[in-house]
Amino acid sequence: ALWKHSISCALLTEIVARRIQREPSATQFTAALLHDMGKVVLSVFVRETFEEIKTLVRGKGYSFIAAEREVLGMDHAELGGLIAEKWKFPPAIIEAVRYHHTPWLCRGEDPDLVALIHLANCMALITGIGGGSDGLYYEGDPEIMKHFRLREKDVEKCIVQLNDRLQVVESWLKVEKDHGL
Repeated sequence: ALWKHSISCALLTEIVARRIQREPSATQFTAALLHDMGKVVLSVFVRETFEEIKTLVRGKGYSFIAAEREVLGMDHAELGGLIAEKWKFPPAIIEAVRYHHTPWLCRGEDPDLVALIHLANCMALITGIGGGSDGLYYEGDPEIMKHFRLREKDVEKCIVQLNDRLQVVESWLKVEKDHGL
């Protein structure tokens, strides 16, 4: 589910930030939670178009992003960036949403934030969390790992931490659901 993917990305920004000796921030967490907001708009408000996209992915082997571009002329990241801009989000969050699949195109306020969101998104997709229609078609930018001086072993440790933290979050959500909160 998209909510689980978004929460996973947000948690991963905190985990990775600590691993690379940076202070986690509310901006990182928020940008990670919102990075796929374009998908929400597509799935809720443009349902027919979203179904066309899913057909290209499932039936013709397109990546989710390629299918979005084929059908809409843009992908969910670009759409999310436009919405974030319209809603007057801070520039760093707009850029993180807009460029989370193409961090090398970001020339703005906080390219490290964009790179971190990209990395968290890749890590969540690798684990299969909330991949949905794009699942394992998504390829990350290998330069991001080098940029943050992360090795594969570091990524594995981050994913173990993520799984531990997700269990806690899911138990909170279950308690709230069970108690009508």
